[in-house]
Amino acid sequence: MKNVRIAAAQTVEFREDIEGALTCVAEVAAHAEAEGASLLCFPEGFLQGYLTGEDAGADKTLWISRHPHSGLC
Repeated sequence: MKNVRIAAAQTVEFREDIEGALTCVAEVAAHAEAEGASLLCFPEGFLQGYLTGEDAGADKTLWISRHPHSGLC
């Protein structure tokens, strides 16, 4: 049976900072690889986070009721 080393990343939250999150991924992945990890797991929602407020995701949301063809549904 082959052994596989699995690493788990515990990271800070990168709200809407995709560049910062990707930099973190590269750094953590390099460290995990140097330690012999074959698989690296990141927390749920790592790249996008959780929308905690009503307006938090408004700029990324498709509002069906505001769509020009909403009367067709």
